[in-house]
Order: sequence, then structure tokens, then C-alpha cells
Amino acid sequence: MKFERFNFGLALQLILRTVAASVHAQDVVRVEEDWALQVLEPDEQLNSPQITTAMLPAGPASSTIFFLDINHGSAPDYSAGGLQLRADQYGEGSARKRLLSGDKLSHASETITWTQVMLQQGNQLKFGIVYGQSQTWSSFGGSESFINVASNTGSLNAYRPTDSLSNSGTVYAGNRVAALTLLRVRLFSSLGQMVEIPINQSPH
Repeated sequence: MKFERFNFGLALQLILRTVAASVHAQDVVRVEEDWALQVLEPDEQLNSPQITTAMLPAGPASSTIFFLDINHGSAPDYSAGGLQLRADQYGEGSARKRLLSGDKLSHASETITWTQVMLQQGNQLKFGIVYGQSQTWSSFGGSESFINVASNTGSLNAYRPTDSLSNSGTVYAGNRVAALTLLRVRLFSSLGQMVEIPINQSPH
């Protein structure tokens, strides 16, 4: 799934390069993205709105892309409500997990927050969500949400939040979404160092 490309601008890219210079001297092995979704008035009969966010482990050249489907599942077939985590490798689905299937967004003016996590462990890449909070689903996510795929990247040094924004957005009923925002990103090194970067951008 591809959305309209979004350019952060030179300023953010320079910040990321500066951060990367210190953290990448070790290797980035974990990336966390904090997201917020503000819903206007959902429609349970139409199961709307529907949103998808993405994370790319190796930048634009990634052979693996992780997706989070919100208020729907898209693989292997469409299903309503809840969440779905999935991984595409070389354009083919390779892993997926369905959470809260059938539980549709149902509260007007609801704000949903969560953290997406991408983790490099040996020859495995893992993706999941933690600290999810919403009125419809209460608390969601955690270790049980994670999926994993084989990987030969060795690190997450090529990760860029611009790629997440370029591949995320509302896929159905955008008029029912007030805002989808990538709030901040945290990079964790192989030696346990962490750098947090404020983003506060929407994938428009």
C-alpha cells in the first residue's frame, strides 16, 4: 500500500543525520514510534474510518515492510474492526496477527494512542504495538501483539520516519479522521543508549 509522498524538509533530515552519527556508531536495534489518531465520528455500519501505518526497517530499499491496520484487517481477506499487524516481504505477506477482530471504533471525538515497535534480534525482525489506549478498545497491545520475520539486515540503521509517514494514512473515510500524527521517535542502540526525536507530523 502506497500513499502520497511527504517531505519533512532539510532541517529534520539534518537532525536525523546528527542523531544517527552518535547512535549508529554502535547500531540501532530498536525503534519506537509514538502515534495519535483523533477520530471525529465513526460509522459502525460502514466500519469507518480505516487507517494503516507502516514502518520500514531498511529505508526506501526495504524488502520488508511492517503495517498496522486500524479498525480493520486486510489480509488474507478484509475483516471489520480491531487491529491487524502484518509484514510484507518482497511484496508478499509473510506474517500477520489479528487483534480485537470485530470490535469497531464507536465513540465520537475519540483519541487513540499507541507505540509501534520495530526490533532487530539476531537474524529476526520483530514488530508490535505497546501502550495502546483508546475508549473503544481500552488498553491494547503488548508482547502478545508482536510478529517476527527472518532478516539479514543486521541493524535498523537505515530506518527513517519519513518512510513511515510516506506509507501511512487513512485508507477509507478520511472525513471521519481529525488527525493522524507521528508524535515522536526513539532510537535504541546495541549498547542501550536512547535518543528521542520530536516529529509531530501527519502523513498528508
